[in-house]
Amino acid sequence: MQIFLLGALTSLAVFVIPGYALTQLLLPRGLLCQTDRLCIACGVSLAIIPLQLLILTWLGIPSGPFSILATLLLALAAIASQYVARRYRPKGDFSLSQDEQVSRANEQRTTETVSPALISTNCTRNTKRLEHKIPLEEVLLIVVFVVTLALRLAVVEGVNYPPGGDGYHHTLISQIIYDTGLIPQSYRPYAPLDRFTYHFGFHSLVAAWVWLTQLPVPRSTVLVSQIINALTVPTLYIFTKTLTGRKEAGLFAAMVAGLVTVMPAYYVNWSRNTQLTANVMLPVVLVALTQVLEVQAVVRWRWCVLAIILLAGLSLAHYAIWLFAGIFILVYVAVWLLENHLKWRRLISLAGCALGAALLISPWLWHVTKEYLLPKHVQAVAVPLLNSEERKQIAAAFFAPVAWEWFFNYVLRPIQAVLAYLGSLTGMITHPRATVILISWFGCLFILATPSWTGLPYAFALYNNFAVAIALYLAAAPLIALLLTFVTLLVSKIWPIARFFLLIGIVAIACFLAARWQPKLLNPDQVFVTSADEKAAIWISTRLPQNAKFVIRLFFTSPIEMAGVDGGYWLPYLTGREVSVPPMIYYAEGDPEYLSVVFEYLRAWRKMRTLTDLVNLMKSYGITYIYIGPHNPDNYRKILMDSGLFEVIYDVEGVTIFKLR
Repeated sequence: MQIFLLGALTSLAVFVIPGYALTQLLLPRGLLCQTDRLCIACGVSLAIIPLQLLILTWLGIPSGPFSILATLLLALAAIASQYVARRYRPKGDFSLSQDEQVSRANEQRTTETVSPALISTNCTRNTKRLEHKIPLEEVLLIVVFVVTLALRLAVVEGVNYPPGGDGYHHTLISQIIYDTGLIPQSYRPYAPLDRFTYHFGFHSLVAAWVWLTQLPVPRSTVLVSQIINALTVPTLYIFTKTLTGRKEAGLFAAMVAGLVTVMPAYYVNWSRNTQLTANVMLPVVLVALTQVLEVQAVVRWRWCVLAIILLAGLSLAHYAIWLFAGIFILVYVAVWLLENHLKWRRLISLAGCALGAALLISPWLWHVTKEYLLPKHVQAVAVPLLNSEERKQIAAAFFAPVAWEWFFNYVLRPIQAVLAYLGSLTGMITHPRATVILISWFGCLFILATPSWTGLPYAFALYNNFAVAIALYLAAAPLIALLLTFVTLLVSKIWPIARFFLLIGIVAIACFLAARWQPKLLNPDQVFVTSADEKAAIWISTRLPQNAKFVIRLFFTSPIEMAGVDGGYWLPYLTGREVSVPPMIYYAEGDPEYLSVVFEYLRAWRKMRTLTDLVNLMKSYGITYIYIGPHNPDNYRKILMDSGLFEVIYDVEGVTIFKLR
């Protein structure tokens, strides 16, 4: 119970309170109702701590528990000051000027015919009434969030290390931030990579969590990723509600993404945590940007400031998802221009948000530009070291469309795809604006991610098809929600009281079905580090020399992208001993000499056919030991034992360590 309370308080401190305080200051009571404020706060909070880390690193001041507590105290002070101000100025909207109150009143009169995106006017008109009566949709939203969070955490019960290939380097980066309090300059002591240009938003949140809870970094990485995953519910709610003007649609979209679709729940198998963090922030970013276009000039500056902070935080969370936001806004502006006369000031405000975000993160933007973009690191350093066949294989692996069988198993189940299609049809009747925007958005994303469809060279692809496919729930959930909303409103017109039972019934069924399949979502083979690996790591740390180097088994996604398949991949972190390959993001961070060595090793590994080839490979690279974890096939272990070329020096609970004779 003590750990549960600590985790709950830390979650509020990291994921809710900072954003809530900022929205209190920028979007006071007259502009936003409390439910919408909390939903937006979840996305804003994911931006604040990474920005704090960036600014303090730029100033040369290490972050730590005191800086996080200082941020928390400032946030609480801001919330308290707003409460006191409202308490002693009860009449009107306490922090809105007279002009802003007039602007809001005008918006309320015209919202249903002019601007369906205005969230400030979708709240209950009578604020006093809202304080005493919470709408059913908001009550059910809380239920959906609690159930989603419980299921996300149930999936990783007893999992102390992040699953999948990405989990390893996410833990390394989080550990370095925790140890130094600064943005990493390299990956040492865990890997010989002396540059760092990776997006670090998620990792700074993990470090903040560890500073407050003192839980181990690997376990915290698992918990933080799952908590962020559950935040999909409130952020997708506010996005869909803003786009459609319907609370029911927001509720259903949150329910579908949290409890029905495989994504984003399945992200846990890969530890796809950076894209997950950005995907959770993205709906709130889009809400802020659309408000910059939609609201009156007198309150537009408030949304501009919020949009600048959110765009900056999104850039630190994942570079490619910033492009997702850009494409959405281009589509939105195109639709907006068809409905409105050209309003240059609003478009200039929108451009100013992008410029402001770039200025806010300019130290990091300059660093990435200097170290990665200007020298074209991957193209200039990694690609020339590959032969033509390897380049073709990489292009095929990275840019090929996802297989339909995989799509219908992991992105949208066939019935979900049918519901999304029906939702798009009904949406064209009931909410044509929102439907066109959603379909056009992801249509453009898929086209740009698949150069083979357009005949453009692969160099024009800004991200890969896989990244778009696993984010498709951001559009599919709102489309399915449009269908469910249409059915709900249709039934309620025939039998008004049916709406109450229908909303509760749909949410209850979704919760029940999710509770049956989501706890089994984690593939045990993706959990590389087991208790047996931890015991083996202790043995290695105490029995083997510091310069011991291990061969580990590999899984390839392309000729240069690979990851381990068991606890051996984690040995540099667990024991300080070197393994045969670096973290899978090495090709974007390594220098030419190091990349050349790694590429040659990977080529030799892929060509290896006999045990003699393995022995020669180990001798060539000064490797003495082989690590075989519990997930490896027994026949592989038996072949090594029977060969007479290796000595078994450790064999406990499925972990076997061989030494070259």
